[in-house]
Amino acid sequence: MKGTIELSGNSLKIKSSRISLVVFTIIGGLMFLGGLTIMGKIHPVDHILFSFGILFTAAGLFALLNSRYYKMSIDGEKGFIGILDSSLKAITPLRIPLDYYSWITVQKKMGSGSTGFEVHLMNELGASVLLALFNDRNGAMNFARDLQSLMGVDLLLDHEPYSRIRAGMKKSTTTIESCGIEGLDIKVTVDGAATTFSWKSRYRFYHYILMASILYGFFHIIHFLIIPIQDIDTLKYFLYGLIVFMMILLVLMFLTQILGRHVLTIGPRGVSYYLNILGKWLRYQEISRGDIGMVKNSLNMSDDTLNIISKKGLDTMVRLSSEMKDGDNELSLSRASDIFSLQKEIIMIDSSALNIAERFCIEQKIMNIL
Repeated sequence: MKGTIELSGNSLKIKSSRISLVVFTIIGGLMFLGGLTIMGKIHPVDHILFSFGILFTAAGLFALLNSRYYKMSIDGEKGFIGILDSSLKAITPLRIPLDYYSWITVQKKMGSGSTGFEVHLMNELGASVLLALFNDRNGAMNFARDLQSLMGVDLLLDHEPYSRIRAGMKKSTTTIESCGIEGLDIKVTVDGAATTFSWKSRYRFYHYILMASILYGFFHIIHFLIIPIQDIDTLKYFLYGLIVFMMILLVLMFLTQILGRHVLTIGPRGVSYYLNILGKWLRYQEISRGDIGMVKNSLNMSDDTLNIISKKGLDTMVRLSSEMKDGDNELSLSRASDIFSLQKEIIMIDSSALNIAERFCIEQKIMNIL
């Protein structure tokens, strides 16, 4: 879900609009009740209101249940960054030393078909957090300069921060002391020098009820509105087949997410990550301790991953960043090859179910083994 970003005074707010979601849900509920009231009396208005009412209500509730709000306060006198993670589930605070980050960076978003400019906070060890994504470079630069005036750190562009991290310049020793694994909601197992974090998907049973409701809304539109008007066998079979296909995908997703757990192990040998479903390891990935180049966290609403990047991947990022220029969206064969190889050098951890404290504690654990 995309969010809006506001920088005012020493406060940075990143949030999704809950008011619009509430209004959207209420409108859907009224449409549903209206359609139910006149069902069988005024056709096809009854089915239009009923089906779209189900769609709007279920989609609005689904988005509302997954909405988040981040507030970051920068206190130069006390020397810390305060981050508040607010969701409908819980409110989680976190304090980070102001000198934990060394730079503010502005870089073009990487990836095939990717557009926009990202603003990150980074340090010399390779810890990074994505704050915002802008459509144009000027917007990103203006935001970064305002943030720089609050934090008093260097502003680096394009490949320069990656080059500094890869060159192994001055190592930061600042840690996030307030991160303690005993206060986390996810399961944590300590086995000697290795720590294993495991957690379930953010989607619960009621999420799937809402997804099934959305699917039924589409079925109702097809069965009672489209098919009676265009009773063509080919079209009918295609639309019904599409609904059945979506239903199968939903059931598979439900079983995978309900029965599975994300497992991340951090220790002297390095980092490993996989999805455990009834004892079967799926999507297993690992990076050795000496090959870890960077850890990318995120406060951006459209990015729910925590990425661990190898040193080879960091070299690729340096090369891609130095090649990318404003307005240069051409995907050459060499660049496409670099982007493809980069994906194999990144462990992409699904952190959508984790709160801010849990994500930063995982980051800190990785930083501690470097």
